[in-house]
Amino acid sequence: MVQFYKKARCFLMAKEGLKTPVLRVVRAWLLAWVVLVQCGCAAPPAESSQTLSAKLTIVDKSGDIYWTAGNAVVHQEGHYQTGMITPDERHLAAVQEDGTLMVGGAGAPIQKIDEGFYQFGEVTDQGFNYIVEVERYPLSTVESVLSTLISDEKFDGTVEQARAEMLAAGYPETVGGAKNFYLSIVGKAYNDVHKPRKASFFVPRRYDFEMGEIVGPERGSDVTDVVAAARGLTCAFVTAGGRKIQVLKEGARQPEQVARRESNVRLIDVSGDGRMVFWSEAESQEQRISYFYALDGQVECFATLEEAERVHSIAAEAYIHETGEAALFICPYDDAIYRYDRGLGMRRFALEKPITDIKLWNDIEVLSRDADSDWDGIYTVVGREGNREELLYLSADGTIKRVLEDADLTYMQICRGMIYYQDRAGALHRAALSEGNLSGDALLDETVNSLALTPDGRGVYYTRAQTEGESILCFAQLDEPPVQIGEISDRICSVGMDGSAWFTAPGEKAVQLDQPLSGTLMCYHDGVLSPIGANLWAVGRRVDQKGYLDPQLNYFIQFVGWDDHEQPNYRLMRYQNGKLEVAIEDTKR
Repeated sequence: MVQFYKKARCFLMAKEGLKTPVLRVVRAWLLAWVVLVQCGCAAPPAESSQTLSAKLTIVDKSGDIYWTAGNAVVHQEGHYQTGMITPDERHLAAVQEDGTLMVGGAGAPIQKIDEGFYQFGEVTDQGFNYIVEVERYPLSTVESVLSTLISDEKFDGTVEQARAEMLAAGYPETVGGAKNFYLSIVGKAYNDVHKPRKASFFVPRRYDFEMGEIVGPERGSDVTDVVAAARGLTCAFVTAGGRKIQVLKEGARQPEQVARRESNVRLIDVSGDGRMVFWSEAESQEQRISYFYALDGQVECFATLEEAERVHSIAAEAYIHETGEAALFICPYDDAIYRYDRGLGMRRFALEKPITDIKLWNDIEVLSRDADSDWDGIYTVVGREGNREELLYLSADGTIKRVLEDADLTYMQICRGMIYYQDRAGALHRAALSEGNLSGDALLDETVNSLALTPDGRGVYYTRAQTEGESILCFAQLDEPPVQIGEISDRICSVGMDGSAWFTAPGEKAVQLDQPLSGTLMCYHDGVLSPIGANLWAVGRRVDQKGYLDPQLNYFIQFVGWDDHEQPNYRLMRYQNGKLEVAIEDTKR
C-alpha cells in the first residue's frame, strides 16, 4: 500500500465537477492510475519506499467491494471507492464514495468510523494512519491562485502543469510532495494575491484495531504538516500555525510535544520509535533554509542552504535505520551528505560537487526509508559539468571514492554486489561492486531503454527499441550471453520472486489508458516463454516492498468488451499454479 505522508503517490476521487476538457483528461488518467495502485498493479517508482500488501481489493461498477485472502474472494455490498485489508487478513478498512471510512472483518460487521477520509497510510495488523479533510478552499479561489502561480516566471520549471491542474480540479489537499507544494508555493501565491489562508484543512488520525477507537488530534486542530514513519504507525505533525512539532507514537493515545519553533516548519521524517524527527525551516526574507533534527527532545541545526527559492520546493530526504542507531540526510543542490550515528552525532561529509540525484545505495540495494541492511558504505550520484553525472562511494569514516564517471546513470541499479549502468552511448554494462570498487565490467547490449533486476541481482531484463515502434525484451543472466525473449508492449516487464518475467505482447491500444487490450500476457522463466491469457493487463499481486510478484498466485485485469455506453468492461482473473480462472466477473476501472 502506498505510504500517504511521504512523496505524492495517490490522489482520491474529486467531488467537484471538472471545468475544462484538459482537466477531465487529467482526472481520467489519474483515476485509472489510482485503481492500479489500489490493486497493487502499478510498479513503485524506483526512488520510493512503499509498503505493499500481498492482498488485493477491487471495487466493481456497482460500488460493491471484494477483497482477496489467498485464493478466497470476499464480497461486501455498498458504495465504495477503495479498500485495504490487514496482513493477517482479520480486518478490512474501506472508503465509501462520499469519503466515509468503514472498518470490519474477522466476522464483525462493517461499520462507519469516520468521515472526510482521504488516504490510507501503512495498514498493519494493529491499525492504520490516515488524514481527514476538515476544510476545503473554494474552487474559484484555488483556480485564481493557480492562474497567478503558473503565470509567475519565478516558478517556471518548478511547477508541474498536471499537478496544478489536479489541484485546480478540486484537490485542496493531497499527500506528500503535492501537499508540500500546496502548503509552500501555493501558500505564498495566496499571499501574493491577497487571499488569506485558512488555519486548518486536514487532520491526521489513526484507527487502532485493538482499542477499537480513533486516536490522534481532534478535528479542530490546526495541523499544517504531517509525516509518517517508514514502518509501523508512528507519525509526526505540526500545529500552532506551523510552529509546534508533535509525535504520536505507535500504541500511544496522545501525542507528545517534540519542539516549539519560531519559524514555519516542514517535516521531513520521523523514526519508527518516535525519538528522532527531521524537519526544515524556511527564512523567506533571507532566502535561506535550515535543517534540524531532534533526538529525545534535544534540537540541533545541522545544515543551512542559501537560495531558498531554488530549493524550498524540492524535498530533502532522511533515511533512518530501523534500529534507530543511524540516519542519513541528503538534499539536492547541497555539496554534502549528513550522517548521524549514535555516540558520534551528526557529521557532514563534503563532496566536490552538488548532489543531483536524491538517491542512495549500498552494496545490496537502493536505500529506502525503511532500509535495514548495512550502511557502512553509501553510494550517491553527483553532478558534473555539461549535465553529466558521476557515482561516488562514501565510506563510514568519510573517505570518498569515485566509482563511475562519464556515464548515463538514469537507469543505474545496484543489487547484491552487482551494478548495472549505461555508458554515454546508451549501452548497458554489468560489473561486480564492492566497497566502491568495480570489477569484471562487461558490455551486455547496445541502446537499452529500461531495465529490471531479478531479486538476487544476478539477472537483468531490459528492453531494446525497434525501428517499428515496439520494443524487444531481453534477459542477461550472470556469466551467460544475453537472450532475446520477444516483443513487449510495456516499457518494462514485472519480475517474480523466482526471477520470472511477466509482460504483455503487443496488441491493440486502449484510447484512454494507453494499455494493451488484445495482447497476450506472457511469462518467461528458466528459458521457457509461456502464454498466460489474452486481453490481460496490469499484474495485480505484489508480495514484498520491492514489488516482486508471487508467481504461484496472482491476479490480472482482463478487458472483455464494451458496454452500451461505449465504456470498457473488465473482470478480475486469478492465476494459481498455472491455471487461469475468473475471480470477479465485473470490475470497476
